[in-house]
Amino acid sequence: MKIILGVSASVAAYKAAELARLLIAEGADVTSVMTPNATKLVDPRLFDAVTGRPTITDLFARESAFAHLETARGADAFAVAPATANVLAKLAAGIADDALTTVALAVECGRLVAPAMNPKMWDKAEVQRNVSTLRELGYVVVPPEEGTTACGDVGYGRLADVHVIAEDVLRLAYPGPGLTGRTVVVTAGPTREPFDAVRILTNPSSGLMGFEVARRAARRRADVILISAAPGHPTALGHAVRLRRVDTAAEMFEATAEAFEKADALVMAAAVSDYRFDEQRAHKIKKTKGKISTTLVPTVDILSEITKIKRDKLVVGFAAETDNLVENAKDKLLKKGADIIVGNVVGRADVGFGRADAEAVIVTGEGVEELGKISKAALAERVIDELERWWGGVR
Repeated sequence: MKIILGVSASVAAYKAAELARLLIAEGADVTSVMTPNATKLVDPRLFDAVTGRPTITDLFARESAFAHLETARGADAFAVAPATANVLAKLAAGIADDALTTVALAVECGRLVAPAMNPKMWDKAEVQRNVSTLRELGYVVVPPEEGTTACGDVGYGRLADVHVIAEDVLRLAYPGPGLTGRTVVVTAGPTREPFDAVRILTNPSSGLMGFEVARRAARRRADVILISAAPGHPTALGHAVRLRRVDTAAEMFEATAEAFEKADALVMAAAVSDYRFDEQRAHKIKKTKGKISTTLVPTVDILSEITKIKRDKLVVGFAAETDNLVENAKDKLLKKGADIIVGNVVGRADVGFGRADAEAVIVTGEGVEELGKISKAALAERVIDELERWWGGVR
């Protein structure tokens, strides 16, 4: 995967080095191209060191008269981060007067810009006109974030989180149709069933598994709806992922059923509580020396209810087990009516809830694939492989 990273003269230029590092960590070959003014803010040798490749700064470098064209050949994605108002205007007008803008016209791959500038500049009609023009030309635009900029002004203008930009670049660079045109619903995290105003019934799930599935489906060009009860963001999400927050099992069922109506697949990676309190107290119950008794009642079985209406859609369920992993995953496949069950071990210190690794199996009607100990990132890739295979007609 070959990615060209353009860097223009924003104060946020130093963040581009971290963006390059993130892309390289995902297996990309990155070549940086800097505008002349950007080199006055950040030394090109920083990008030389991070990428392991010479940074292109001069359109007329004597070492190679056609370095910009050689760089453009075979690129899988071209991204400018940060993109100043000046560079946005040049790209929108088709001006090619330096190495960066010339490469932008020479590439034959998808193009992306992540603007960064003073909020007053970002709000100007001419800047917004140029952004609209770039979208019409096929550019992906990663909008700036709101916050305090380097000059002290507050508003929209800060460079988007580089982790988010990286996800959008990786989606743009994906070599093939992947899941283009497909909508995938993913559930993640632990549900939380309230007991009173301050106490809940929950579990140690971090939501990492579901978040990994969501972002990796998005990288393969699916439109993703992530329904999460995780209290935080276990990992960054690109703009192809729509996040919906819920708390209880009932809320998750309602949100999942609604999203599934217009989706092609559901991946239920959430650790949904099997029980809830029969009564929720609106006030905090004061601590006493006496015992408190309560009754737990079953929550809605989301997977079973969804499979009743799935028709020809694909449903992937997860089975968190402390023992008899394969047998219990097989049993769940039969009883729940899912197409695929991913069984994973919980209750151990090295895998499961809140850990980066899993010990997993994938169970289908064709048999069992034992994956052993595997990172959740790699397991998410295997789950998406199954989706591609399913729709590719292999089954």
